[in-house]
Amino acid sequence: MSVEVAFRARPYQRKLLDFYLGGGKRAICVWHRKAGKDRVATFLESMLCMKRVGLYWHALPKYEDARKVIWDAITLDGKRLIDENFPPQMVRRRLDHEMKLELVNGSIWQPVGADNFDSLVGAFPVHVTYSEFALMTPMSRDYLRPAIAMNDGSELFITTPRGYNHAHVLWEHARKSTEWYADIQTWK
Repeated sequence: MSVEVAFRARPYQRKLLDFYLGGGKRAICVWHRKAGKDRVATFLESMLCMKRVGLYWHALPKYEDARKVIWDAITLDGKRLIDENFPPQMVRRRLDHEMKLELVNGSIWQPVGADNFDSLVGAFPVHVTYSEFALMTPMSRDYLRPAIAMNDGSELFITTPRGYNHAHVLWEHARKSTEWYADIQTWK
């Protein structure tokens, strides 16, 4: 099945998408507020979901954030974010109470909260986006890394700058690595 999702990527967003379309596995984007971090990430997740059947998570610092920022989000043109990036022809079943989409190819996409990372252990996601990573406990990634490794999966870290913390340490590692995509966008 082929489903086309319309997304007008900004030039810096296009570079991130191209990295993953080229087989990239790890990226960190430290972008200013309103740079479209979650919008491009959910679009990327919809593409990855259709390429490989698996479990895909979009993690925010708290479960309530996941509902507010992703599940209930309305775009500037008045449409629901998830409906834009996961159109009806992609979705077999939508479970609002669980914030879960079961897709027609068997993939599952779900926003989750990193605040209760113990509840995430035991699942085997093939991709996790860590949204506002600077605000979440780094232990959430530590608990999920074995599953990502076993699945030969991918990770995306998107965050606004929040000082010198675990996100900064990851940024420094990524920008020196040939296996990572690292990008910073400041408000000009």
